[in-house]
Amino acid sequence: RPALRGGHHLHHLVGSLAMVYMAVAMAPAMTGGGGGHAGHGAAGAGGIPLLTGALLVYYVCYVLGSAGRLLPVTAAAPTVGAPGSGAPGAGLGGYDAEGFRGGGAHGRPEIATACRLTMGIGMFAMLLTL
Repeated sequence: RPALRGGHHLHHLVGSLAMVYMAVAMAPAMTGGGGGHAGHGAAGAGGIPLLTGALLVYYVCYVLGSAGRLLPVTAAAPTVGAPGSGAPGAGLGGYDAEGFRGGGAHGRPEIATACRLTMGIGMFAMLLTL
């Protein structure tokens, strides 16, 4: 999928805002908050429960969607450059001029999906600690 689609930009905006939100929500806990008053160190930490919950739901859906794209397909179409597909590189055993199979991420589009899945899991874990 091209990275210039609107949904992809929206996801990056949500992720960026979530990171800022987590940094601000955790700042009182990191600095000790309360100005030296005992027992007040984590009083402001934790963020807004409703916003944290909404972001957790968003990242659960994102992770499940990414994981679903990693599941194998039963009937696969010929890959770019596969023998008999008529695509460029078909006579080279499916490899391009650099020695990689056709497709995204040098013929391994599942690597990009796995990275998105990992980042989503990481965001979910960080939000869960709030």
